[in-house]
Amino acid sequence: MFKQSWPIFKKEMTDLFRDRKTWMTSILLPVVLYPAIMFLIGFIMQSTVENAQSDIPITINDPSGIIEAHLSQHNVFRILPPKDDVEQAILQGEIRFHVEVDPHFESQLANMESGSIIIYYDRSNTNSEIAYAVLREMLAQKSTQLLEERLAALGLSDAAIQPLEIKDVSVAPEGQEIGSFLSFIIPLFLLISCISGGLPASTDLVAGEKERGTLEALITTPVGGGPIMTGKLLTVTVMSFLSAILTFLSLILVFAVIPVLFPLYLPEGNIVSSIFTSEFFLVSVMLLLLVSAMIGALQLSISTVAKSFKEAQAYNTIVVFAVMLPVYLLMMTPAVEIPFHYFWLPVINVVAIFKEVFAGLIHPLHLFISMISSLFYVVVAIVLFAYLFKKERFILK
Repeated sequence: MFKQSWPIFKKEMTDLFRDRKTWMTSILLPVVLYPAIMFLIGFIMQSTVENAQSDIPITINDPSGIIEAHLSQHNVFRILPPKDDVEQAILQGEIRFHVEVDPHFESQLANMESGSIIIYYDRSNTNSEIAYAVLREMLAQKSTQLLEERLAALGLSDAAIQPLEIKDVSVAPEGQEIGSFLSFIIPLFLLISCISGGLPASTDLVAGEKERGTLEALITTPVGGGPIMTGKLLTVTVMSFLSAILTFLSLILVFAVIPVLFPLYLPEGNIVSSIFTSEFFLVSVMLLLLVSAMIGALQLSISTVAKSFKEAQAYNTIVVFAVMLPVYLLMMTPAVEIPFHYFWLPVINVVAIFKEVFAGLIHPLHLFISMISSLFYVVVAIVLFAYLFKKERFILK
């Protein structure tokens, strides 16, 4: 059968690579768009933080002058004249926050009491939120300075007010900490690539050919329905797999070249060598191949049932959301706490394995179950496609 399927597969692949839509969705999308999205997200995050921390317009009412003098030492703060309506000025973005120092602040400090300071800021404004964090850090420095002065006046050391010395040590390996961030981003992009890569081919090879009337002619040839179905299935699977692999390689390149774009999530260091190991790559290739085959057969089944090219595209949109659900389902679940039965469920098992691998936890039993169950779902999807493809009411116009 494969000898008869090969010419079909070769013809479909040749036609697809001559099609501009295929290049746009299966090749350029993973190679250009996904890295561009990652770069854009990182660039925006970095720019937002830098801009919010570089110039912070504020107002302050400090009768004692102690806090104002302290903040004036830091160039990031630009102290503006008092505003008539402070809250409105914050909401309109004229100032990031307003500092209201208690009129009795100086006497409170002299009496060894806590000096009262009220900070007005807009928690819904990202720039105001970032500026507030900078202010809290500066005030913490001043608080530490005042504390040292009080202790010196009382003849005490720092240890006198710290009966407990608590240190925290993270036992997680470096790669596991990095993987907690990547375990959401990368599986999401890979699954979307599997769908988008095979989508144009699956809709065109059955629903599109039905519209053009070429499928009926193809089936009447001596080749037969089995080799035709196999050739189309191989074509869609290859396009899905190719798109996912290109996305995978593009994301590795992004994290290797510009890891500094995610300073809040990714520590400095060689992310590629600590995460993207040979074992990780081997497991990813096997999983993506199985997912590509399953999604490819499912998309062809939908395309077979659909009466037109547009109808097939509309139905396949549901598949996109259905495949993305497992990623969100496991988003907040730690790798070591993934329920055992998840490794038996379609697509969820693949996301679960990715999450474990990113955490540096390759569990042979979980991997074996995921492979076997995914292979089972691939067979089910192919049987479904074969069943539908043999029905004349779905194939003939």
